[in-house]
Amino acid sequence: SDCLMCHKQSVSGAPRIPDAHRGLENNTCQTCHSAPTSAGLSGEEMYARVCARCHGENGEGGVGLALNTKEYLRNVTDEDIRAAIVRGRGTAEMLAWGDLGLLTERQIDELVAMIRTWEPDAPETAGPSIAEPANAALGNPESGEVLFAQFCTGCHGLNGETAVGDDFILHREVNSQNDAIIARGIRDGGQGMPSFHALLTTEDVNDLLALMRSWQAGPIPTPTPIALSGEEVFARVCARCHGQDGEGGIAPPLNSKEFLSTNDDEEIRQWVERGTLGTSMLSWGDLGLLIPKQIDELVAFIRAWEPTAPSLTNEPTVAQAPNAEAGDIAHGQQLFAQFCSGCHGPEGQHQTGDIILNSEAFLSAVNDEIIASQTLNGGREMPSFHAILTSQDMNDLLSFIRAGFPVEVVASIPSFSQDVLPILVKNCSSCHGTAGGWSADNFEAVLTSGENGPAVIPGDPMNSLLIQKVLGTQSQGTIMPPAGPLPEDVIQVILDWITDGALNN
Repeated sequence: SDCLMCHKQSVSGAPRIPDAHRGLENNTCQTCHSAPTSAGLSGEEMYARVCARCHGENGEGGVGLALNTKEYLRNVTDEDIRAAIVRGRGTAEMLAWGDLGLLTERQIDELVAMIRTWEPDAPETAGPSIAEPANAALGNPESGEVLFAQFCTGCHGLNGETAVGDDFILHREVNSQNDAIIARGIRDGGQGMPSFHALLTTEDVNDLLALMRSWQAGPIPTPTPIALSGEEVFARVCARCHGQDGEGGIAPPLNSKEFLSTNDDEEIRQWVERGTLGTSMLSWGDLGLLIPKQIDELVAFIRAWEPTAPSLTNEPTVAQAPNAEAGDIAHGQQLFAQFCSGCHGPEGQHQTGDIILNSEAFLSAVNDEIIASQTLNGGREMPSFHAILTSQDMNDLLSFIRAGFPVEVVASIPSFSQDVLPILVKNCSSCHGTAGGWSADNFEAVLTSGENGPAVIPGDPMNSLLIQKVLGTQSQGTIMPPAGPLPEDVIQVILDWITDGALNN
């Protein structure tokens, strides 16, 4: 049913599929939707790439909240941390890393485990406490009415009286549901209902609950047609962020000569329909919250400001065109590793759709503006980074891509379970279940067992007995395995694993 939200209505260009797909096995979807190639990164490396920019190099906080505090870590479960990573938080930087396919399940597990390791030594500094449960008694129904008009009337009617889906009438259903169930539906969505997890605070949800509880005393009103004027739509869905007269607020001003002269009607329409990833700007059209006629009216209303719109001298008058020559290659590499490598590979070598980024055929066929447009606006499986990357960031990315990925890319950290352990089991376990007191059967045994001290010293391969044995540089005994040295590429995997900290990954 979640898939049909897009595929039955052809939202965002998704091909139409029949109701018969409902309830089929996951592999039906996976014929088209394959998981992105894992970059094979440890939790530490992923934190450095995707989290440190906002949460601080050591989780001390910055643009984002502090994660490395006792108060935070004792008040959240691993599942809470995971949910925040998977679904994001709706702020300008916190992407839905899982939902967008930017991190794999394994990578998210590694990241959660890494954050949890901070807990024993975390400083006792102020952090977020557990959110209070939803409670209508704590809400303000008048504030709830404002929120309902903004986010809910498009589907549910002015007072929850309009039937949606399988004859679901909100005004009626609230009588049989407790606050927790209604709040979960608002936050998580489902069955055609978008998730408002990132847009509404606990106080907002309480206000909505208070409004809904006030309905219980009266009968279901007659469905009322939703007003279609652009002015009404703007007041309901735009003014809260863009200002009552488009002067700006939480979101940028719309009533300015600079905005209106550099964005035509189609561009404004795209903003309304598709929203802006990572911000509170919903995809009002794609989610079905505004119908095409309402969007047309809204665009016309905004355009009508142009003749008298003020000039904002502090704003740039004309956006600079994307230009790889104006970018910084090294910073472009960092951005690519953070946002792009999960799907495109660390060197742009993986095929996504019909594109291989580091191929001469692709780079010669598209100009900087096309690459920038695809990156900022997204499309198909590609998320939009419009709200995440500045113009300079985009130029830096273009510079890195145009130079053919010239900067040496840090190699992926080998995985103990997938790369190292199979080598040890194949070449060592037949003897070293007992010989020398060393076992190669599991992570703990590899690091701690052995009659001659630990076989592995994390971060110090040349003083690790395991490496000395496979290289033949040991002071006692013979090279291992006795049948002859391992291939160089196999030895290099073990070397790299120890050099990168001998992680249990």
